[in-house]
Amino acid sequence: MGRHAFFNTGFEYKFVFAVQNSGDILAYGGWFNNSIDDPIVKWIATESSDAILTTLRQMEHDAGWSAMEFADYPTNIDGTVRLRKVLGWKEHDSYALYRLGCFIYHQLLYQPELSCMVEF
Repeated sequence: MGRHAFFNTGFEYKFVFAVQNSGDILAYGGWFNNSIDDPIVKWIATESSDAILTTLRQMEHDAGWSAMEFADYPTNIDGTVRLRKVLGWKEHDSYALYRLGCFIYHQLLYQPELSCMVEF
């Protein structure tokens, strides 16, 4: 049960039930591939990465969280899965949004054109 985003890297993200809107996928500069009726959302690293990292750093600062050290994780799907384990699961809307941004940013480190199919 629940809504998912299936990334072209093979990573699957599950939205936090009753806390997180699947529309959060657009919070980090993603856009619909063709139209709003098309569930494919895309990012291009050269256009998105700096803005995403800036947003994540601001969220960390505002919440008093330690800065995520993305260099500690291999730049591949295994690194993203390890990152998921470290970030854990908190049922809080701002943390869920932060966590999603971390996954998108990390995948852009090794997938220059990131896309995902989103269940709305």
